[in-house]
Amino acid sequence: MKNRLLPLLTIILLLMPVIIINADSLSIGGYIENNTQIKFSNGRLFLNSTDLTLKLEGSTDFYHYYSELGIKYKGEQRVTDINGLFDLNTVTPVELNLKEAYIDLYGFPLSSIDLRIGKQIIVWGTADKINPTSNICPADLSNILDFGNKLGITAIQTNLYIGSATITGVYIPSFTPALLPSELFEIEGQATIDTPGQKLGLTSQAALQFNIPVSTFDLYANYYYGRYSIPSTYEVTTDYVTQDIESMKFFYPRLQVIGFSFSGSIFDLGIWGEAGYFIPENYSLTTVINNVPLYGTITQKDRDVDDPYIRYVIGSDYTFKGGLYLNVQFVHGFDNEVTKDSLNDYLIGRIEKSFFNDKLKISPLTFVLTTGDTNNIKNNYGVGYMPEIYYYPVDNIELDIGAYILDGKGDNLVSSMEKNDLLFIKAKVDF
Repeated sequence: MKNRLLPLLTIILLLMPVIIINADSLSIGGYIENNTQIKFSNGRLFLNSTDLTLKLEGSTDFYHYYSELGIKYKGEQRVTDINGLFDLNTVTPVELNLKEAYIDLYGFPLSSIDLRIGKQIIVWGTADKINPTSNICPADLSNILDFGNKLGITAIQTNLYIGSATITGVYIPSFTPALLPSELFEIEGQATIDTPGQKLGLTSQAALQFNIPVSTFDLYANYYYGRYSIPSTYEVTTDYVTQDIESMKFFYPRLQVIGFSFSGSIFDLGIWGEAGYFIPENYSLTTVINNVPLYGTITQKDRDVDDPYIRYVIGSDYTFKGGLYLNVQFVHGFDNEVTKDSLNDYLIGRIEKSFFNDKLKISPLTFVLTTGDTNNIKNNYGVGYMPEIYYYPVDNIELDIGAYILDGKGDNLVSSMEKNDLLFIKAKVDF
């Protein structure tokens, strides 16, 4: 127990001078959320977590600071032998995650520049949750059904204001990989990953964005130089006799992305779009075959991976008279699709209706349709249906019940999850 409390106590002690000195400007808040997910197929718990998130924030005319600490009780035990029963962290595991902790300096070093330093979540793009131009922060895909989340990274961000335009520059000194869902990335054999290390020339990344408003629209152009945050396979070793995969090697290829995006409205119709032109570094996909008769081991290069490709999103939303809300997006390429031949198409839609002065919200039709081969849809498709009901008994409490119902065929994101139909129940209180 002491080992688990030590990081939290250390953070509190470090923050105490800030709290005492800036008590008048300090804001403390956060939320508690419970999330329970049950599989339809066998009635087993898929997730049973409780999250406590603490937020500290304060500001003056010259600076602003913000920090967010997440504490997660995963609701599952990790006992594998009798010795595990003597360790509280094994019986009731808890995870600490410093999501963000940064300081903003206004008008520094020049009056037209704002500077942000520290761990921060930077999201670029205008689309709803799926942003091909947002490559600075790695994706948090730990819950693939709750997509769009990002991990915080330590960075230096500057905003230069020129009239109504803003130029944003970001420098990231160290590389952070994406958090992957274990149920979708099953690895056969031994798996190793080559990481960039800690040398700045290998691990650092940079990005630049230009934003200008035009009439009722915001226009953006950006550039990212860094790495894929999801690992790519570059070598597979198999056994000639058994045909089993013995090992796989992964790494994080270099990447450049040129992006454009817009958002705005025409009358009451909201529209947005964004596109990223991805330029990966060249690398070879190699297969090593052991126990080949007469030859022993042979190595063959299957293909080079270097084709640029475009990922894009276009969408719209509209609120009808009576409060019925509709949101629709067409997506070409998801976060985990990192080569030209892996891109799938998605049609995502959501309908919501609120009742009783917004105390009850029903989403009877939230769906995703996908295919990786428009010429052979009957053998490559995915269908997801996610009905949901929200209830707000008071302003700061949300109760949520819904389901993920998934089906499909072939090689695509939704079909790979078809055995994960779930009922979920959430409860959240903000403070």
